[in-house]
Parts: sequence; C-alpha cells; structure tokens
Amino acid sequence: MIFNSGEGPNSVLNGFTIQNGRADVTISNQNFDGGGIYIYPTSPTIMNNIVQHNTACSEGGGIAVEFSSSRIEGNTVQNNTQFGCSGGPGGGGIAIGGAGQAQIIGNVIANNTWPSGDGGGISMNAAGTPTIKNNIITGNTATGVSPAAQGGGISMSNDSDALIIQNLIYNNSAGQGGGVYFGVPFGARGPILVNNTIVGNFGGSQGSAVYANGFDNQVQFFNNVLSGASGQNAVYCDATYVQQPPAFTNNDAFSSNGTGLAGTCANQAGQNGNISADPQLLNVATGDFHLQTASPAIDAGTNVAPNLPQTDFAGNPRILDGNNDCVSTVDLGSYELVRAANASFSTSALTFPNQAIGTSSGAQPVTLTNTGTTCFQFSSIGITGDFSQANSCSAAGVRGGTSCAFNVTFTPAATGTRLGTLMVSGSDGITARSPSVSLSGVGVDFSIAASPSAATVKHGQSAQFNVSLNPLGGAFNSAVAFSCSGLSSAAT
Repeated sequence: MIFNSGEGPNSVLNGFTIQNGRADVTISNQNFDGGGIYIYPTSPTIMNNIVQHNTACSEGGGIAVEFSSSRIEGNTVQNNTQFGCSGGPGGGGIAIGGAGQAQIIGNVIANNTWPSGDGGGISMNAAGTPTIKNNIITGNTATGVSPAAQGGGISMSNDSDALIIQNLIYNNSAGQGGGVYFGVPFGARGPILVNNTIVGNFGGSQGSAVYANGFDNQVQFFNNVLSGASGQNAVYCDATYVQQPPAFTNNDAFSSNGTGLAGTCANQAGQNGNISADPQLLNVATGDFHLQTASPAIDAGTNVAPNLPQTDFAGNPRILDGNNDCVSTVDLGSYELVRAANASFSTSALTFPNQAIGTSSGAQPVTLTNTGTTCFQFSSIGITGDFSQANSCSAAGVRGGTSCAFNVTFTPAATGTRLGTLMVSGSDGITARSPSVSLSGVGVDFSIAASPSAATVKHGQSAQFNVSLNPLGGAFNSAVAFSCSGLSSAAT
C-alpha cells in the first residue's frame, strides 16, 4: 500500500490486515522500500492494523516512512523481513528516513528481521525528530554485517534526534546494541531516552541493552531500566569520536556478572542518581516488567525529566509514592508501582457536654488510621464551627500502616446547639478521599445580677441575688436572699 499523493492526518488506514507484500527488484517501487506500507512524503494516520509477513529490499520490511510526520499508532507489525537485496538502511519492522516528525506510538513491533543490516525492529536514518513512545519492541533481530549488525530493537544513524519514551524493549538481538544502537553525527543532538525498560536483549560482547557511538555527548538518559544479559555490559559508550559520555541521570544500569555502564560512560555509575542494582522486575520470563515491591527502582527517578509522560505504560499516574515516604517520586522504567492508601477516623462523630459560652472544653481525641500500603498525602486539614483541633500528624500525611491523633476542643460562641466538622482531604495519587468527623455541642449562658451592688451587707440588712440560667435561649430565674441579722439566709 502506497501513500504518496499528499495525504494528511485525516487520511486514515484503520483496522486492516496487510500481509505478504513485496517491495523489491521484481516489483515496481522506485525505492524498494516498505513491503507492507510505503509513505512518501505525506503524513497519513496508520492505526489498529496488522502488518505482517511482508518483505522489502532496502528498508522497512513492514512499513517505510520517509520525509513524513505520519502517526503510526496501535498497530501490530510482525514477522516482516528483507528479501532480494542486501544492506540498505534496514528496519525489519519499521524504517523512518528523511527529515520529519513521525510518531510511532503504542505499537507491538515483534519478531521482525533484517538479515543484512541494522534495525531489526525499527531503523532511523537521518530521520529528523521522530517520537518512539509506549511501544512493545521484542524478538527482533539484525544480522549479516561485519564486524557487527547494530540495533536489534532500534537503530539510529545520521541526524535522528529521536524521543524514545516509555517503551518495553526486550529479547532483541544484534551484534552491537541488542536493544538500542545509535551513532550520532557531529553537531547533532542525538536521542533522548526517558523511562524505558530495556532488558533481556543480546548484543554480543558489548552493549546488550544500549550501544552508544559517534558524537554522543549530547545524548540524554533519564529514569531508564537498562539491564544487560548475564556476563555482558548493559550500556557501552564507544570512545572513537569523543571522550565525553552521554548524560545519565537517575538510571538503573545493571548486568548480572557483567558491568552496568562501560566505555566512556563508566564514570557515570553512582553519579547523578544513577544506580546499578537488580531492578527486581516481576516476571521477566513471562514478559511482566512491573516492579516488585522491594525494587530499588521505586521512587528512584527524577520528576523533572524532559518529556516525562503523565501516565505509565499501563495508564496509571506516572508520579506516585511507591516507597511510603509521603513524597511522590517517579519510578524507573516503564511502569509505576501502584499502591493504595485507606485512611479513616476512629469515630464518625464527637459530642461535647454543655459548655459555657466563651470557654473551652476539655479535648476529645480521635485517631486517623491508614490501613493501606502507601502514604495518604494531605491536601488540607479543616475544622468548622465553634471547634478547634491539634494533631500529631506529619505535615505531608499519614503513612500506610500508621496512625496519628487529633484532639478536638469545643468553645461555643453562642447559646444553643453548635455543629461543626473535622475533615482531612488527601490522596494516594490515584484516589482522593476526605474522611470526616461530625462535631456537636451545646453552648450555655450563666449570669448573676446582684442588688445591692455593694460588696458588703451590714448587720441587720439583707440582699437579694437574681441568678438566671439560659441554656437554650429561654431564661430560668431564681432568687436567692441573704440576711446578716442572725447569719441566716434563705433561697427560693
């Protein structure tokens, strides 16, 4: 299928199976590219298709995207390869070439091969500024080049300043860079890699996760899990062109019986938040790359990484509190560890006895308990009515498995029944809650009017005191008389 007639984003190919196509010397295709779909130089939308068992001569066994800003989304691109030629820019699954802003988003790119070049899954050659995001790139192979084919999952060469964001790149194979290979030309920025999980790839003796080459000192890595095959280094940075390494910030580069960061990037180990520890993924054998609850990758990233997605690979909020410290910090890799808070008060209501207006009662306690596994982070603590509170909680919130105490005091401003509410609002990053306690008490007014007003009563005289009790706004009066003639008194 060919798009070369000025198609734009509103030209949509949706829901088809495109298979057994050929773009080689026996077929009329001037570039011998794009066995299943060929796009040049237009920008259609290709979504929700199956592109399989296609072949091409030069590049793009499944799809070739040239001088285009096409959106390639939600497709399965599998079992495509090269036929009838050798060499070429490669790209068993997808090839991107020529300046553009192609978007490769949310696809499964699996089991494609390029038997005489680079980029088993995706190749980029002078590709402009493409975005490669939220894809599963697995089981792809690049072979047949001496001394080594490059980029089993992804290869980049020439001016290919790609954003590579939150992809799962695993079980791919090439001579160099089993997961990702890039060669950056002089003066180019090169790729930016953010929150990818690149594990279980095979890259010969060097760079089983990533092989960095060329003038790569402008390349940036943020929040990635970069795990190498046993005995191989995870990331290798070649020193042929520059001695300065790419910038590594908050990554986990690890290899069992091997080295996490090697070559010019070896000095980045232990710097700028980088670690080298088993990321403890849930089940690599079955392709489950969620983090285990004890993973060192939890809350180990930087929240200010460029192009950080708002949601993780599973659609959960990207920045959560995974280690129960009441600080939301992004995890490394494609998945955020999701934990829940469950906060509630020990009672739903407090009732105070009658209290004279303008005076404060004794404090009544109530406990806020979080039975969840992560912090209930406060957004506000409020109390209404003639009530006040003091608490022992952290300003940030209450951690999972802990509690804190509130002491509530009643100070009525007027007579009658007085109502209020103690409320705490907060969230675990996914679910917002506002546990509350209803408050009630009665304000009463005691007053004494005396006649005469003098402080003393002489012998033989008497004085009357009028005492009123006004608990609910209606007066109850009583007169009390005292006489000093025989130190007698009377009250009614």
